Amino acid sequence: MSIDLYHHVASPGAGNTPLVFAFHGTDGDEHQFDGMIGQILPKAGIVAPRGDVVEHGANRFFRRRAEGLYDMEDLGAGRSG
Repeated sequence: MSIDLYHHVASPGAGNTPLVFAFHGTDGDEHQFDGMIGQILPKAGIVAPRGDVVEHGANRFFRRRAEGLYDMEDLGAGRSG
């Protein structure tokens, strides 16, 4: 999968500022932390992907078998789309 086809937010930041990797929670998206990161580190760069699993309409980064029970096979397999 091309990175151009993956839903994400990316900005380089200014000068010698940190690069923040932001991972949303269940039902969030790549924009969840835009405002907060901008307030805490105004000039920082950001890379924020969208989880590629959808569970009952909610974005996630991994599958679950049930509430609180992670799909360990899915976690170990990795995913490319």
